[in-house]
Amino acid sequence: MEAELRFHNIPDWVIGLLWLSLVLISLSKMAYPQRHLSFSNLINHNKYVFVYNKKQAFLHPFQWLWGIFAMINCSLFIFFFAPILFENAAINGLNYWHYFALIGVFVVVKPILQNIHGWLFGNKKLLNEIIFKKNSFFNYCSMILFTANILFAFVPLNAKFLFYSSLFLCIIVTLIGWILILRNYQKYILHNVFYFILYLCALEIAPFLIIVSIFNT
Repeated sequence: MEAELRFHNIPDWVIGLLWLSLVLISLSKMAYPQRHLSFSNLINHNKYVFVYNKKQAFLHPFQWLWGIFAMINCSLFIFFFAPILFENAAINGLNYWHYFALIGVFVVVKPILQNIHGWLFGNKKLLNEIIFKKNSFFNYCSMILFTANILFAFVPLNAKFLFYSSLFLCIIVTLIGWILILRNYQKYILHNVFYFILYLCALEIAPFLIIVSIFNT
């Protein structure tokens, strides 16, 4: 009996994306070992977001490597699981690059809107710090998605179980990030509750509600 190497008959381009993800992780580790080590321990302590949350932090090559890694694996995760979980002809008609483009627009447009919000309300510097921390935890979540993508491609696991368990872990990591943000900026938030609620509703909650409504259409 021959061994089945690809349980889902995964195409070569998907394997190429998974290999590219490994290359990006390796490059980040080899080029920036200390930064990579701090990032790897992000949920254990918040040294990474405090040490590297400096001017032009988003322009650092390390952040770009992990940003590309996150976009690749977030798009691949949705590509794998969306057709299984949602019976929608429009969704089933999308390919990987459609998801990649949508994630790319989301990743680019959202920070622009957040910076406009910061400029309008005079808290641009503080908001940039919060965005960097949120972005760091998003990139960290992409490692969970990367693991889920590999398991889906090569291990005969229940797809719904894999999806919901990965989503649960991502939610936990995101909640840890938000708890750290709320704890570190609690004084500012208490003095600007209205603006903070406006920020949450317009730039954090609304985009996800729009995405969920699209998938459930």
